[in-house]
Amino acid sequence: MNKIKFLLALCLGFSLQTFAQQTTARAEIKTPEASCDMCKNRIETYLGRLDGVLKVKVDTKKRTTTVDWLTARTNIEEVKTAIANCGF
Repeated sequence: MNKIKFLLALCLGFSLQTFAQQTTARAEIKTPEASCDMCKNRIETYLGRLDGVLKVKVDTKKRTTTVDWLTARTNIEEVKTAIANCGF
């Protein structure tokens, strides 16, 4: 009986921990130099490698980049720095 309670408590603890790490954020960043498909692919590939980034979408017509990330792993400043290091 004690083993079952222990296993249930352990499973509950792991599930709560994974839910706590799922806090995400989204930002739309202006990238006026991104005007072609090569630019789009370069930014999406570069940011996709950044730890904590979940989704990257570059709109070449609006010249913006939309980024979703996990707040526990990265922040907006790191994302902007990565875009700048990419050449945009």
